[in-house]
Order: sequence, then C-alpha cells, then structure tokens
Amino acid sequence: MLQEDVKNLLLKTARDMIECSLIDDGSCEKKILSSELVYRRYPELFDHCGVFVTLKISDPVVGEGLRGCIGSIIGRESLYEGVKRFSSEAAFNDPRFNPVTEDELSWITIEISVLTPPERALSTDDIVLGQDGVILNYQGRVAVFLPQVATEEGWDKATMLQHLSLKAGLPEDTWKDPDCFFTIFQAEIFSEEE
Repeated sequence: MLQEDVKNLLLKTARDMIECSLIDDGSCEKKILSSELVYRRYPELFDHCGVFVTLKISDPVVGEGLRGCIGSIIGRESLYEGVKRFSSEAAFNDPRFNPVTEDELSWITIEISVLTPPERALSTDDIVLGQDGVILNYQGRVAVFLPQVATEEGWDKATMLQHLSLKAGLPEDTWKDPDCFFTIFQAEIFSEEE
C-alpha cells in the first residue's frame, strides 16, 4: 500500500505532465520534481511495477466517461517515470480519443492504478469480479481490463469476458474457447476524486 503523500505526489505529477504539455509557460521544469529528488524522498517510487493512468471526463455539455487510459501491465521503468510517461500518453496518444485540449482540463479527473505482477488463471472461475484485472490471450490477440472496469460498467463476469473478447477484436464468445487463457492481477487504485 502506498502512503497518502506518495499517492498525492503521483497524481500531482500526472496532472503537471498534462498541463505542461498544453501550457508550456516556462514553469514546467520547476513544477515537475526531478527523479533524483523524488527517489531520495520516496524510494518506493523507484520500484518497477505495472501502472495505468486513466483520465475521466465529467463535462456538463459532453457528459461523463472515459477520456483516455494507457499503461503497462509489466513495469519496465520506475513507478514515477511510468506515471509521468503514461499520463501524457493517456492525454494525447490514446488512439480511441482526440488529444485532450486545454478547455477540457478542468473537467478531467486522473486515476492511477498500480498493479501487482500478473499470474495465470487456471480457469475463469479464478477471476474475482471487481478485484482482479483480466488479460485475455487467444492466438496472438490480447486485451486487458483493469479491476474497476466491470464494476463501473455494471457487468457480470460473462458480460465482462464478452466485452474483453470484443476488445481483442474477436467474436464475443471467444472467451469460452479452450485455447483462450487468462492472466489476472490486482491493483491499488487512487484518484483525484478521493
């Protein structure tokens, strides 16, 4: 479990990265703490673990919904560097959405999911809805849902697995194929809303 001040630092860093990409007024270098300073103060941020940055929008005109989500299941860089990179990626490079604009910033809430290492599920019975993130693998096709997705969407397990199959570009009942396998992971999830 991450301490509250570490969570707050990661959320602030994610927002600063997005703001600095949109509004570079010369203050960005001062806003975003150097990695060396952060690691000295919070050594746990040097750990390599999977992380996703999710952007949600609540705009009175456009409505509410997902605005971007990018990350990595496997930590290939430190948690701090991952949050810095994926906050910008989620805001500007999620292929499902147009890049975030300056006008949208005040309507966006940032959520960060820090992941445990994935483990192979023996069957879909091993998947605990709302607790486990799920990775579907089938003939080279892969799709992932974070633990909170099924709960937020109000899906039961079968519906979640159908949507996961579709997300992988497969027929919705592919999850039932014996050659389809699943990997699960858990996440510590925190957001600016808390």
